[in-house]
Amino acid sequence: MVQDKFIILCVDDEQNSLALRKLVLEKSGYEVVTAASVNEALAKFSPDEFDLVLSDILMPGRPGTDWRAKSKPHIPIFQSSYFPE
Repeated sequence: MVQDKFIILCVDDEQNSLALRKLVLEKSGYEVVTAASVNEALAKFSPDEFDLVLSDILMPGRPGTDWRAKSKPHIPIFQSSYFPE
């Protein structure tokens, strides 16, 4: 099976951030799949379905770092968090 698009998984508990990230990435030609938590992402998807994972680190439930333990080492994962001052 040949993959047509680069597939990105975005995981974030902040819905506005998730929606904006999805909009910008899809306008750039990427296929984007979203989840509001690590638990949701793990329940819906195989960690190996994606070419890139963009994940918040600090979320209710499991932290974004838990995705790394489930995925293959060759899949890049970019993790960040926002701390309001």
